[in-house]
Amino acid sequence: MNLQHENNTEELWKNFWVVTQEMEKFIDQNNIEMFLSLLDQRLKLQELIEQAEDKYSKTEEGKALIKKIMTVSEKIQISAQKWVNKSRQNQTRAKAYDGFGNNLLNKNFNREY
Repeated sequence: MNLQHENNTEELWKNFWVVTQEMEKFIDQNNIEMFLSLLDQRLKLQELIEQAEDKYSKTEEGKALIKKIMTVSEKIQISAQKWVNKSRQNQTRAKAYDGFGNNLLNKNFNREY
């Protein structure tokens, strides 16, 4: 039974790795909807790993896999921050144009009538 738990956490970590790789791919493609869906999946896997008796992460193979996950996660974090910054800039630009021209149009309209 103990070996089964170790194999289970190994499988969970490997699934976590696959989902992490997919997240990187989709955020690089600017497919935020799919990225967020994968993030939800990864959070569920994380919960399962935390609930399990995780001996796999203490093995050499497990440590190597976690190191790869951490490297890609850092890249994802940088890409996500870039996306957030770009979204904020776009939102700021959109707000700047919200009232643009309305005052000029209103003045001209009021003068004519």
